[in-house]
Amino acid sequence: MQLSHQLTRGFISLAMYYTLLNRRLLRHHPCLSKPNRKDLHQRALAMGHDDPLKTDYNAGNKTTKAQADAVVPLSHGGRVGDLAFYSNEVATRATRLIQMHFRAKRGRQAHKLYKNRDALLTAKEDAKRREARKIRKKIKKMEATKDPLKKMKWEATIRMFQASQNGVVLPFA
Repeated sequence: MQLSHQLTRGFISLAMYYTLLNRRLLRHHPCLSKPNRKDLHQRALAMGHDDPLKTDYNAGNKTTKAQADAVVPLSHGGRVGDLAFYSNEVATRATRLIQMHFRAKRGRQAHKLYKNRDALLTAKEDAKRREARKIRKKIKKMEATKDPLKKMKWEATIRMFQASQNGVVLPFA
């Protein structure tokens, strides 16, 4: 029976428990004797790259083998002997790449131009709307004024504006 079980069941006292525990820990262990340690050392040295008893930590990992579709096709189409054909293909590919980059840049520039033009027109219309709102507010305020002098000045301003537009002076109302 374990010492801890004997202690909990009351078979031994706490002082006796410590005594027995120390005796067990300080006892000579034959597994740590010199011949056994030498044998352990030899086994440890034998565990190298070629050790058949070495644990395989990759056993749980799932590895996939390379598939046939992962093969990259030859860039020259299998016509290695025809150097003129291959060089022509390389030149054509390079030309297409240059054209693609040039057209993409031209498209980006056109898009930027249209975007800026649209932003300018939107800003212009917003400014027109704001100014029209201000003018309507001012006209409504001047039409609703009770001061006769201000009202007379306002009507004179309107007549002068109409005269400049039509070229004809309207009679005083």
